Amino acid sequence: MHIGHLNVPKPELNDEAIFHDSWLKLYLHYSRQIENEGPGVIALKALEEDPRAQALQGQYISRGSGASIFEIKKLAIWYLWAAHEFGSTVAERNLNKFLDSERIPVINILWVLGIEVDETIELGNGIRIISIKEMPDSPEKEHFLKEEIFDRYRFLNDLPMPKAAITYTCEVKKITNPESYDREKDNHFVTFSSLLYDVALLLNTVNGISCIPFYSTSYSSREMPMGMFCGRSGSAPRHEIWGSKSSKLSASNALDLN
Repeated sequence: MHIGHLNVPKPELNDEAIFHDSWLKLYLHYSRQIENEGPGVIALKALEEDPRAQALQGQYISRGSGASIFEIKKLAIWYLWAAHEFGSTVAERNLNKFLDSERIPVINILWVLGIEVDETIELGNGIRIISIKEMPDSPEKEHFLKEEIFDRYRFLNDLPMPKAAITYTCEVKKITNPESYDREKDNHFVTFSSLLYDVALLLNTVNGISCIPFYSTSYSSREMPMGMFCGRSGSAPRHEIWGSKSSKLSASNALDLN
């Protein structure tokens, strides 16, 4: 499929806006571009006529820890956004790759308490420890960075917030069945989800480090459909004791675990 450059205006976003407001503004802006013969309607019509996109209608697209139903409209919205973010050539290449592939990349994330890092630590096999400031934008990152807690998170008021995450990017089956999702979760994804917890546990063997798993989630890669328009989900383990302080973890100490 070749869509080419479209004369779609780029929305103006307030740098201080919260993630949800920015996401909603982007969604509404690009929705308008594919309605009523807007400049983005070419992308929508091209996708509606593409048999690869037609075959995905009504299917559930995995994001690792969850899934969301496929809509051609959302795919068109992602394309218009991605063309502004990465350029139309990259956006079109990744669009076709998504439609042609049986597996898609997701970022598996375990937010942890007790550690801070100055720079990303590569542990090998694709596992990384990343500072919260270097993590992809998300509601979780925004919430953890904010000093003032939103009312909807009021139950977290007395808890410390993570300053780092352990991550692994892997590929999962693009299409999943929500009725049997828990039984059919991608083995590779499940294995590395468990491994991230093992890494957090092992970090406690480093002198002066206390690392506690806080929140596990996964995102669709923003460079690939449907990116930030695919939704997200997660889970948190139950702990009776929480640490209140963080210790700096150096790359040399972390790599000693290998």
